[in-house]
Amino acid sequence: MNTKEDAAKAIGAETPLPPHVGAAEDIANGIIYLASDDSKFVMVFIKKKTSCYS
Repeated sequence: MNTKEDAAKAIGAETPLPPHVGAAEDIANGIIYLASDDSKFVMVFIKKKTSCYS
C-alpha cells in the first residue's frame, strides 16, 4: 500500500536538490552577503515566470 512516506521517498529520489533545507540563519547570511561589497561581481539570472493559463 502506498503511504505518504512512500510518496515522499519517490519524490525525493527524483529531486536533484540536497536533502538539507536551509534554516532562517542560512537565508539571512545569504542576504547579508548579497548586500555587502563582496558580492559586487555576483550575477543573477531571473527567468520570467510563464503561466500555462495565459
